[in-house]
Amino acid sequence: MNQKTSKQQLEEKTKKVSRRYNRIFLLRYYLAGLFFMNLYWFLMSALSRHWEAIIPFSLLIFSGVAYKEQLKFANSNQDKFFLSKNKLYFSIQRIIMIGLFVSLFHQGIFNQLFPFFMFNAHLRLILGGVNLLGILLCVFCLRRIKNVSMNRDKYYLKYEK
Repeated sequence: MNQKTSKQQLEEKTKKVSRRYNRIFLLRYYLAGLFFMNLYWFLMSALSRHWEAIIPFSLLIFSGVAYKEQLKFANSNQDKFFLSKNKLYFSIQRIIMIGLFVSLFHQGIFNQLFPFFMFNAHLRLILGGVNLLGILLCVFCLRRIKNVSMNRDKYYLKYEK
């Protein structure tokens, strides 16, 4: 009987963690996507031996801190959880992406930030689209963080309230 109770408790805890992870589902996967994008940028910059590799490296460190906070959120019993490190990360990422977008219009800055790319219209169009999409997704993530922090997200209102 006691073993059944502990099994039920374990199942309930697993369901609770799963529900909390589902609240930040898109944040987790977008964070992972940005991690690999920044990793690629870091490796290409590092192989080009440019000091600008510090920018994507810093973003990689920040993304690790943000992911750790997401794990803490999923295992937390707190009703309100502010995800402040995630908010900081996505804000910094958005600012960097805006700067990268602006660099597409100035060859000197572009060559400094992307020494491994040629400054041509086709590539700038692709990078511009990727950066605009990234900026919009960062804005979406910041809005999602605000809703989760205030328990106004749809998942919380539907399943946990």
